[in-house]
Amino acid sequence: MGRDLSTTPVSPPEAPGVGADWLGPNVPMRPTAPAEVAGRVRDYLAGVNLTTTARSEEFVGFQELRCFAEACDIVRLLIERRKDQLARLKWTVREKKGRRADVGLLDYVLSFFERPHFEYDFVGFVRILAEDLFVLDAPTIYLDRFPDGRLKEFRPVDGGIIKRVIDEWGQLPRPIPWQGQPFRWNGDAIDRTNFQSKGWHYDPATALLYPPAFVAVIKGLPATSYSTRQIAQKRFNPRSHSSYGKSVIESIMRTIATASQRAKSQLSYFTEGNQPESLFALPSSWTPDQVQRYQEYWDNQFTGNLAKRRTMKFIAGDGKLMPIKEPPLKSEIDEWIARIACFAFSYPPTPFIHQLNRSTADSHDKTSEEEGLQPVKTFFASWFNELIHAEFETDDIEFAWIEEEEVDQRVQSEILDRYVAGGMMSVNEARERLGLASLPDPAASTPMVRTATGFVPIAGAGKAEESAVN
Repeated sequence: MGRDLSTTPVSPPEAPGVGADWLGPNVPMRPTAPAEVAGRVRDYLAGVNLTTTARSEEFVGFQELRCFAEACDIVRLLIERRKDQLARLKWTVREKKGRRADVGLLDYVLSFFERPHFEYDFVGFVRILAEDLFVLDAPTIYLDRFPDGRLKEFRPVDGGIIKRVIDEWGQLPRPIPWQGQPFRWNGDAIDRTNFQSKGWHYDPATALLYPPAFVAVIKGLPATSYSTRQIAQKRFNPRSHSSYGKSVIESIMRTIATASQRAKSQLSYFTEGNQPESLFALPSSWTPDQVQRYQEYWDNQFTGNLAKRRTMKFIAGDGKLMPIKEPPLKSEIDEWIARIACFAFSYPPTPFIHQLNRSTADSHDKTSEEEGLQPVKTFFASWFNELIHAEFETDDIEFAWIEEEEVDQRVQSEILDRYVAGGMMSVNEARERLGLASLPDPAASTPMVRTATGFVPIAGAGKAEESAVN
């Protein structure tokens, strides 16, 4: 611990480097930046807002990431598989626990999410967002509005054309209260006469002025600027040193590059290779000219056939057939690439590798799928709830994923049996899950608890237990 300077006697100052200061840390350098720089979150490139390329500070751009996503078949299959899993999930818009929501507003928000865009229902909408989530980590929505400012629809936008703007502190610009007074922002003068031409948007309902937070770069030019009231973009993997997230594709670029070159090598075996199927030894008395003429004769029999590239070759010899063993087209490197790609997506590599114990692999498959899908579900639920709060001005409604049904029929029946026995659902609700018709008996629609004497309504479960004990 340091010394208490309040009780330590003050000694005469010593010369630098003498006494306890010998080879010491010395006095820190005097700050050179103005006091207003305090709070800057990162060391960004000076004038970064002037660039016309998204991810200009990053090692790889959005278009390169899209190319990487298409360069490896396994990676593309994993992306589509995750999108399929999201699309099959059931969801709802409901009241928050302990809250009382307006029924009309609840129905409106539910119908809005059922078809958030005139061209896409929820499934198509979330698949588009998931594509940009996995590839770019930049899922983007344009908030289309009616003239009065009310939300009209969610329009999915290519996140690869959206460049993020930062303020003096290196953050996404936030709206500011404004009464029309002139001010300076990022070194630029803003007033009533020029705020619209400089990309600012004013909301009279909240008296907030929204600065430009995003720029759409089209054909290499800054086409349109957007505020956070017009564009909603959320990063799955935000980082303190960058304005952009880091997608799964960016994390395994080297593996994808290796897989791409490996696939080219395998393809060339069939399209460009000259490895012969076999060698046939002609009589040793034949001259090279005779061998060549016979080879030409033989090859001409298959002119126009691509398989000709792997035909039998003739050489001088004793008239013996010498088959050549083909090189393996699948090796450990292929399984290693598949394992890395599947690990990045938290998906079981079972379809791509050799398994010795199938039963153990099946149990691991289900666990891996759930572990990989849960963060994505949480991401979208959190984002949609932010949009509900901001656009529909309510804290009583939430978007939620419904628990995924177990595909295995035996496991599903055991789960439903526990739900019915515990009073969490009625018999008819369980039958509806199984696709069966409801029973007409009113008791089948009433949640009950299984006791020692049979099923009883929840209200009478305690009395039934007491009577059974007595």
